[in-house]
Amino acid sequence: MPNLNYQKILDIGCGSGMSTFPLENTYPNAEIMGVDMSSEMLEKAKEHESKIQWVQRDCSKPLDDLGKFDLIFSNAFLHWLGSLDNQEKFLNNVSNMLNPNGVLAVQLPNRNNMKVNVCIDEVASEYGTKFADIKKVLNNGDINNYYNMLLKSYDNVQIWQTNYGHILNSHEDIIKFVGSTGLKPYLSILNDTQKLEFNSKLIQKLKECYPTCNDGKVIFTFKRIFFIVQKI
Repeated sequence: MPNLNYQKILDIGCGSGMSTFPLENTYPNAEIMGVDMSSEMLEKAKEHESKIQWVQRDCSKPLDDLGKFDLIFSNAFLHWLGSLDNQEKFLNNVSNMLNPNGVLAVQLPNRNNMKVNVCIDEVASEYGTKFADIKKVLNNGDINNYYNMLLKSYDNVQIWQTNYGHILNSHEDIIKFVGSTGLKPYLSILNDTQKLEFNSKLIQKLKECYPTCNDGKVIFTFKRIFFIVQKI
């Protein structure tokens, strides 16, 4: 992208600031704002000394009143919006918040194409309709879906997928890896006994999908979609 002299930056779905602090380190003279719905996550972010402005908001709603930005960044938030229609509306709304030649940079897990989520869905199906609403929250398109969405509001579209191979010590570590993301909505509506039961069933599924290597470790492949676009 041609403009790297960002003066105003917004991190949407910033959580505890894991992605926001690197932005501050890279652009120390920029005015940076992090916005998230979780007061708990924002309190963790505020524990670190910085000049970042933290704002509590429902990021699924229009954020136009926050102003105009040169760079809008979002790490792993988009797929929480549920339907592809909601995701497209979000992307269109965000385009109105960019200054001329402003840049939007997004990363999201490609949930629909990972074996771990097939395993989770198979276990969840054993509980009838208990998890029906979760399907409405977590959703992904493929690269073609997002490319076509972006063409409507942006220019200079760059989009790609990266497969990360994480070498983990056990199948239990896969559960820890996804425990605060894709697995969290399922476990959040179960009591402690049910959580143990769910995880036990999930471990068996994971062992079928992720073979143990000769050294006893497990390679966990995690797929992420990235795109960087510029306002038309």
